[in-house]
Amino acid sequence: MICAIGCQLSRPQQPTAADLSRLKLKCGEKSLNFSGQIAVHFDERAGHCYVEQLDFETGEKLVYDVDNHRMLVETKEDKSGNTGIVANDDGSFTQGSEAYGPAKDKMKELMQQDVK
Repeated sequence: MICAIGCQLSRPQQPTAADLSRLKLKCGEKSLNFSGQIAVHFDERAGHCYVEQLDFETGEKLVYDVDNHRMLVETKEDKSGNTGIVANDDGSFTQGSEAYGPAKDKMKELMQQDVK
């Protein structure tokens, strides 16, 4: 019984519906700083906002962190081949055709949906 009470108190509180609504609104407002064809994604579990920027002419998809405008992942699909760029935790990037699969996976993870 003691552990149940102590364990329950040590869990982080879930945001309320009102909190999530405010965060989503803030996410939308911050996304206005991006141009072009964009899609805004809000990760409710992490309380974090991402912007997916699409360029249909070049076949590029890029995902940015809305707070710091840092590019997190890019995929490019064209006749010359599919390529990807993934930002590493240390600030460096992994890029090239071998990074396409990991870039698609990272994009799916960040967007919380299937990216085609």
